[in-house]
Amino acid sequence: MKLMVSIFLVLSLTSTQASFTDRVINSFKKLISRFSGNEKKESTFKVPTIPTVGQDQKSATVQRTKSQGTLSETQVKQYNQLYVEEVFKETRNSAPTVNDVSKWYSVLSQGGSNEGVYRALVLDQVYRGLENLNYPPTDEVKKFASQYFYKFLDKSLNQDNLDQLNFYYLKKTTVEKSLEVVDAFLNQDGEDIYQWYGALGAFLAKNFPNAFKSDVRGNPDPEYHRSWAMNVSDQILKSEVIIKLHKVYNSLQS
Repeated sequence: MKLMVSIFLVLSLTSTQASFTDRVINSFKKLISRFSGNEKKESTFKVPTIPTVGQDQKSATVQRTKSQGTLSETQVKQYNQLYVEEVFKETRNSAPTVNDVSKWYSVLSQGGSNEGVYRALVLDQVYRGLENLNYPPTDEVKKFASQYFYKFLDKSLNQDNLDQLNFYYLKKTTVEKSLEVVDAFLNQDGEDIYQWYGALGAFLAKNFPNAFKSDVRGNPDPEYHRSWAMNVSDQILKSEVIIKLHKVYNSLQS
C-alpha cells in the first residue's frame, strides 16, 4: 500500500498526471460500455418523487449499502486516487500539495469514506475562510442553483437571498442537501436513486457540457448514467454527485 501511495504521489506531481487521469477515465469508459453501450442518446428520464428528508438526515443510518459494486478492488483504488485530487481541486479551486494527497488517500485506504473526506474538506478553516470572502455568485450560478434545487431537491430558492450568499457557501450547501436526498433514496426500497442519478447526469451533461472533459460525465443519455450508478458502490455514486456539482458551479462562476 505504501508503494501504491508513493507511485500516485509521483504521478500527481509530474507531467504524466494527465495521461494517468486519461487511463483511469478510459478504463471506466470501457466498464460502462459493457453495461449501457457507447451511444450518446438524447433520451430523458422523469425525475422520481423526491423523498422527504428528515431533520437530521446526515446522521441517519442508511439501511441499504453496496460496499464495492461490480468494480474490482484495483478499479476502486484507481477511482479513489483520482477522487482525492479532484475533490480537493474542485472544492477550493486549487491543487492539493503532496501532503494533502498523501493524507486523504491514506484516509480512504484505511477505510474512510469518500463522503467523509469531502465533508472534512469543506468544514475546515481553509474552506471557512473562502466562505467569508465577499464573493457573490454570478447570475449563471444563481440560475443553475434555482433550477437544480427545484428539479432535483424539490425545493425553492429565494432569489433575493441568493444575492446575499457567498459562492463557496452555496456550493457546499447544494452538495450537502443533495447528499441528504441520496441518503433518503437509499433508505427506500426500489431503484429510484438510480433513476434520479440518471436524470441528474443527463441534465448536467446536456446543459453544462463545458464543465466536463470526459465522455463518461459528458454523456447526455440518462440510461448511461443510471446503468453506471447501479454498478458502483454508494460511496462512488456520492463522489460523482459531489464532483459533478462542484464542476458545474466552478464553470459558471469563472
